[in-house]
Amino acid sequence: MVLTGSSENLIIQFFPEFETIAGKPVPEFVGMVSDDPDCPIQLKAFHNRIKNDHKSLKAEVQNYKPLPKVRDVDNRMVQICYIQIKADIDNLISAEFDKIVLNPDKSLLLIRKNQL
Repeated sequence: MVLTGSSENLIIQFFPEFETIAGKPVPEFVGMVSDDPDCPIQLKAFHNRIKNDHKSLKAEVQNYKPLPKVRDVDNRMVQICYIQIKADIDNLISAEFDKIVLNPDKSLLLIRKNQL
């Protein structure tokens, strides 16, 4: 048996229960991050509060203008665009796959079904 990694716990950090997190007011948030061996993080759990300038935000929102209507869109137009985008993606995939197949260096990376 070969060990490929190790683990070391210096501190058991408290992380709040889900019920505590769910009960936080909107501008508060909590989180937890993980680190990797190359970049250890000392503080993995955090609790923070967002501070907003509500007067400035309200003034900004009051200056919003509605977007102009460019054209009417119906379900048929959405379907046509969806089908066109799907066809474009299929064509892109086929073109890139052909490039890989025709390149001797890259074609070696492909696994063909009859090789399995």
